[in-house]
Amino acid sequence: MTDTIDAPKTSTAAVTEFVPAYRFLEFVSVASHVGKSTISKTTDNPYVRKFHYDETSTQISGENFHSDQSCGAIPPLGSMLYNHTVPPDGGGDTMFASMYAAYDALSPRMKAYLSGLTATHDGTRVFGPTAPVSVHPVITKHPVTGKKVIYVNTDFTAKINELPALEGERVLRFLIDHCNKPEWTCRFRWRAHSIAFWDNRCTHHKAIWDYWPNVRSGYRIQVEGTASPEAG
Repeated sequence: MTDTIDAPKTSTAAVTEFVPAYRFLEFVSVASHVGKSTISKTTDNPYVRKFHYDETSTQISGENFHSDQSCGAIPPLGSMLYNHTVPPDGGGDTMFASMYAAYDALSPRMKAYLSGLTATHDGTRVFGPTAPVSVHPVITKHPVTGKKVIYVNTDFTAKINELPALEGERVLRFLIDHCNKPEWTCRFRWRAHSIAFWDNRCTHHKAIWDYWPNVRSGYRIQVEGTASPEAG
């Protein structure tokens, strides 16, 4: 979703101004970041991360399709990103992919094959040695809709646990390529002071870095999860 609000002057204001604008904190808890080694920056509020990229940047966060911090035992339910500054001539879109659609497009035999398998989600691959490592089902069930979802991603999923190494590697590669297909993706085009709010339990997202040396700058918070992903 998008809207236009006054730009916060500090990161604390990012919580006190734009979050209550959607009556957000009345019904959810805000989650903290799980890793120390990360491209995003801390702020004066422990729940707010700064995402700022300009002509000095050599890398940005989230250039692969992923679900935020799936390495956690209880991953964040959702994420909310606010960008106060965007490239003047476009660019910097965020792509989203529906894991409902990705699952539905699997063949019946593949769905049966994947049922009951689990995968290791390794946060050290992205956030360094202190990040969590967790095991989640390959196919999960959304706790609200009851729909089935493919729950593996490029950044965090290291292996499928119940399969021999080579077989697991090939199956995981197939699933990641399948999840990244353009048929179930869309692009969110940012405007200054837009807000994007997404459900990590059924979507992947990816940042497009096509605006260097221009500036894209904002803040992100995450919605605390309530339970580990459930097998679908």
